[in-house]
Amino acid sequence: MNSDNHHHGEQEKHIRARIVGHHRSDKYGYVFDHILKIEQVIGKELTLPHVVHHHDTEQLVVCENQAYHMFLHQRQRALKACGHASWLICVYCHRYDDPINIVNSKTNKKYHINCEREDQRIRYERRKKTHYGINSSLCGILDKLQIRRIRFTINKKEITCKRCLAVIEITEQSVKVDQ
Repeated sequence: MNSDNHHHGEQEKHIRARIVGHHRSDKYGYVFDHILKIEQVIGKELTLPHVVHHHDTEQLVVCENQAYHMFLHQRQRALKACGHASWLICVYCHRYDDPINIVNSKTNKKYHINCEREDQRIRYERRKKTHYGINSSLCGILDKLQIRRIRFTINKKEITCKRCLAVIEITEQSVKVDQ
């Protein structure tokens, strides 16, 4: 067993050993030291999809897959940030809170209800300022014509207001309003 201590890149600070032909070695023949330690303890090869989670060099945990490994990291971050491993972080305000106060959506997005409402209000106001997605130069023209509309459907050469059915024809040089 040829064991060179090797650090691979700036971000990766895990010790690797050079063992060419090892089943978990990278293309250069290096294997993480914590994988070798676990294999020595359990007395057999550590196969994929198993992942080794390590808090430090002495505390190693074999995880059944990468998802469980990420779950352990999430709990470690929560414990470090707020002192509660089971608390979740809101995607809007980035604060940890008790899972009772956090909504977990179908897409696994975790948030406070009030934070989501505030985000929706801000997005609504932003859309309203630009006449629901119409570009800002057109908004300026509509403002000069004193046209205040709520929603528009946009075709290639005209905009139709869904509220009053006014049709605004757009050419490169002029804007014609039919009501």
